[in-house]
Amino acid sequence: EIVRQEVARGAKVLVCAASNVAVDNLVERLARADRKLQCVRIGHPARLLPEVLGKSLEAQVLRSDSSKAAQECRREIQKLNQKLRRLKPKERDERRQLRAELRQLSREERQRQAGAAAEVLHGARVVACTLSGACSHPLRGLAFDLVVIDEAAQALECACWNALLKAPKAVLAGDHLQLPPTVLSDAAEQGGLG
Repeated sequence: EIVRQEVARGAKVLVCAASNVAVDNLVERLARADRKLQCVRIGHPARLLPEVLGKSLEAQVLRSDSSKAAQECRREIQKLNQKLRRLKPKERDERRQLRAELRQLSREERQRQAGAAAEVLHGARVVACTLSGACSHPLRGLAFDLVVIDEAAQALECACWNALLKAPKAVLAGDHLQLPPTVLSDAAEQGGLG
C-alpha cells in the first residue's frame, strides 16, 4: 500500500527483500493491485517466478525500441561474421577491415542495449530487486525517493545498506507473526530481542 501511495505522489520507489521469492511476491501483488504501474524486476531471469518474467528488466528491454535497433546491429554482425568465414587466409586486408567493422558494431550494440536498459529503468516508477541486487550494475547511479525493504527482520543489516543508501527515506516492513526476527547474538537474545 505504501508503495502505491508514494507512486501516486510521483515518487520513484526501490522495493527490496532478502530473497528472490519475496521480491517476486511483492511484484505480483503490486501488479495485481495496479495493472498500469510501471514496475521493473531486476534479477537473473532463471531465478524469477514465471508470473513476473514479463516485468523483468530483460523482457522490458526486448520490447523497447532501442533494443530493436540493437537487434539490427546483431543481424549485421552475423552477416559480417559469415562474410569473414568465407574469406581465404591470404585476404588479410579484407579480414582486418571486417574485424574492425565487427568491433565497431559490437560496441554500438552494447551501447544501444545499455541505453535501452537505462531507458526502461528511468521510466519505471517502481524497481524491485533483492537486497544484494540493489548494488547491481543496472542500478548504479540511480537514485530513488523511497526504499521499502520487506521481510526486514529476516535480512542481514549489511545487506540492507546496499538499498538504504539509494534513497533519503526508507520503510522497513515485515510481519512479526509470520517470520520472526533472526537473532544470532546471544547478548541480544538475552536482552529480549530474540
